[in-house]
Amino acid sequence: MFARQKNALIGLILQSIASVAAALIAASFVRKNHHEQALIGEREVTRLQRITNCVLTSGDQALLLQKPRRGWWVAPGGKMEPGETIKESAEREFREETGLNVSDAELRAVSTIVIMDQGQPVDEWMMFTFQATSFKGQLFEQSPEGKLEWKQIKNIAKLPMAEGDAWMFQHVLNRHGLLYGTFYYTKEFKLISYRLTPEFA
Repeated sequence: MFARQKNALIGLILQSIASVAAALIAASFVRKNHHEQALIGEREVTRLQRITNCVLTSGDQALLLQKPRRGWWVAPGGKMEPGETIKESAEREFREETGLNVSDAELRAVSTIVIMDQGQPVDEWMMFTFQATSFKGQLFEQSPEGKLEWKQIKNIAKLPMAEGDAWMFQHVLNRHGLLYGTFYYTKEFKLISYRLTPEFA
């Protein structure tokens, strides 16, 4: 009788230990899964950058910035800061890079840029391009980001620049409305393919 009670008690103890162990393992798995999901989400947020820039036009000219790394011409701009709207970011970046304040910036193009390596995307960012036609302030003699220069609009297509930017400038400077584009580049920034909405005739 005593032996049977002893065995039953041992059985209950072992069941309790097994239940506790199973619960601990399950909790550990849940924590690990949540941690991995958080890391994945963090990588995605870190990888997907948000860029704003602005094309300032005045008469038959546009203000461009020549970046020193490749010598390519771009619209002044840069990365968004937390909490900014895209318009606030475009105006702030333009002011920081040119010394000029624009207040009538209007969204003209939304671009997705994807960097590919061996057939797989390795980097991606969104770029929001604005256009402004009025400004205040004194133009920097030298921008912290490169060389500033007013360019004749008719000559901009001949300047060295990223191939996707060439489509963006062509739209902003010559067409109305909003352009949507996706551009696929190699890591060396050679254009692989693209699509535009609306398309160019």
